[in-house]
Amino acid sequence: MADDRCGSRRYIRVKGRLAKKGTVNRSENMRFLNEKSYSTSNQDHDYVAIPQHRLDSTISSHTVQDRDIHVSENVEIGPTKPWFQGRRVVELAVLSENMNCAKCNSWLRFVDIVDEVIYGMASYLYISCPNSACQHVNLVPTGKRNSNKGFDVNSKVYLAMLNAGMGPNQVVKFLSGCNIPPVDASTLRKIQKKLAPVVISAAETSCNDAQKEELDCSVSDGLEIQKVCHDKGESVKEGDTYGVEIEVQGQIDTETIPSKIKLTGLSRNSDITQLAAYDGSDIFNQYIMPCQKVSATASSITGLTYDFHSNQMYHHGKPVISKDVRVVLLDFIEYLSKKKKPILFGHNIAAYDVPVLLKKLQESHLLSEFLQHITGCIDTLKLARRKFSKSEVGNYKQQNLVSKLLGKEYDAHDASADVTSLHELLGQLNYSEKDIFAFNVTALTDTFTPLMRASLITKPTARRLAQCGLCLRHLQLAFKRDTENGLRYVLSEHGFNAKTVKAVTSFLTNKEE
Repeated sequence: MADDRCGSRRYIRVKGRLAKKGTVNRSENMRFLNEKSYSTSNQDHDYVAIPQHRLDSTISSHTVQDRDIHVSENVEIGPTKPWFQGRRVVELAVLSENMNCAKCNSWLRFVDIVDEVIYGMASYLYISCPNSACQHVNLVPTGKRNSNKGFDVNSKVYLAMLNAGMGPNQVVKFLSGCNIPPVDASTLRKIQKKLAPVVISAAETSCNDAQKEELDCSVSDGLEIQKVCHDKGESVKEGDTYGVEIEVQGQIDTETIPSKIKLTGLSRNSDITQLAAYDGSDIFNQYIMPCQKVSATASSITGLTYDFHSNQMYHHGKPVISKDVRVVLLDFIEYLSKKKKPILFGHNIAAYDVPVLLKKLQESHLLSEFLQHITGCIDTLKLARRKFSKSEVGNYKQQNLVSKLLGKEYDAHDASADVTSLHELLGQLNYSEKDIFAFNVTALTDTFTPLMRASLITKPTARRLAQCGLCLRHLQLAFKRDTENGLRYVLSEHGFNAKTVKAVTSFLTNKEE
């Protein structure tokens, strides 16, 4: 078993590694007992008959073929046990090419295997030459190796794990259940660190190619479609430093639809009285029958009044057709479904329009259907504050921005006029994909209330998680798949640090207990 005796009295070299003599002796005794037990009892995997003299033979350094069996960073030697136990994954082409003696060129036989060294899912077989005049022990790999001397099959296991949505621990359990020597979980994590940049780069390249192909095949139908020209080379040079200064034509490949609502009052609990949207050619504008009385303040601002006796709505004293809120929401969803998952724009939409519209969609049980037809939302108030200083524009009200930047005046309290003017104002603002936030960000934020109550995360952190499209259930699923490592993988993709990972891990661990 030992292939090199070093000068130390306490240590010897075993298969390229230093080990204590006592440990080696115990290992040899256990191997002998296992082999003896196998030869005298029935085994579940008795595929071949092993001559006893083969089992008692040992491998010395001068009989092994001189090959480089360097263990790279992405493989580990598995536990020592008889080679005939369990199942193996082998590449037949590689195995057949190496089944001849390196010295006398005689054909090798599986019955002459004397030992095995496992490297994750692959291994090296020590096969003795059947030629009595040679008896050279050959080192036969069961699979191909890459330039780093690691076996390809171990990298394939990691890629399969990603494709199946599994975690390292699940892979180990699956392979163990199949009686296949599994890749250690720590090995898979080493492979992940090495291959993750390559996988991410390939995914980005694939997405960009598909995006360009779709743009080349797209036909304009009169709607305002923002084109994408994503220059990867410039992104590498400049990074994200100038990301906020890139215009939408260079970042977002989707339709943009300014939207606006008018309410019965100034609070978020008020009813919607008008809903409008505009895509550049087709305007959506409908009035909604309120359940609450339109306040005098809201009426003076919007010009809308409602007579509950006659069920008639008036706009600046003129009667207009109004519908039930659920009917209008269904019409709005139908309007959006004709577009290509547009982005909804609005001035101060994050703090006002979105929460109110979200609540009405939830009450009408239409939120899930609505979310299927939009990409997200962008608040033009934040865009204006980022591009223009207060000294340049005076204030950031939409009416003032339109007047200053476009030189136009409009009825700021009519939703249809709001969206058409905002559509023109978009040409003066710069925005990118980073400005998009989820429409249901408020609902997603509320799912993290238990963590906020436990003082594990702050409300800004919860809102950041929600803006990434994450809710507590997403994190619970990642934790269930691969405990803390699963959480770290998901949260690190969105820029969250180890502190957040530990806080969520602590909460979910205590919840399971």
